[in-house]
Amino acid sequence: ERIRPHFRYFDVDIYSGWVQDVRRRVHERVKRLASQVTFQDDVGRYFERYLRLWTEDEALGFEGIFFSEHHFARSFSPSPHLLIAALAGRTRKLRLGVMGTVLPYHHPLMVAKRYGTLDRLSGGRVILGVGVGSLKEEFDLREVDFAGRGPRYEDALRALRAGLGKREPEYRGSHYSFDG
Repeated sequence: ERIRPHFRYFDVDIYSGWVQDVRRRVHERVKRLASQVTFQDDVGRYFERYLRLWTEDEALGFEGIFFSEHHFARSFSPSPHLLIAALAGRTRKLRLGVMGTVLPYHHPLMVAKRYGTLDRLSGGRVILGVGVGSLKEEFDLREVDFAGRGPRYEDALRALRAGLGKREPEYRGSHYSFDG
């Protein structure tokens, strides 16, 4: 019985009893691709190489690819929803997700609309993960109160749940309020 890869989180593979040979080949491929790309490289070529790598994952048997959200750092994904949109148009079966949209950075109704639209466009393949955020520097640069991120996150999560899947959502909370 063949053991298949499950999910990829950037270039870190999460295995469920993988055959070592498959693991070695995937890591060699990722290293080879990463060695060809630098942040001084043309941005379009940079993303095209990674999009090609992630698209090939579908043929390798991966079931999903997940991104995190980071700003102002060496990161692919200050806007993971854009990477998900690009991959949704290039793949047919891969589950596409974000491991941690930092809710205190965003209005929760916009998160619901953004990822709801992506889920529709991808044929129901999007998985949304949210988080409170952990890098004070990113909060400082966005001028969002780091110390108050917990209550803001809790309110945003309630608001997000109120907004998901509803044509005219309503919510009243301590940080967020909206009608329809």
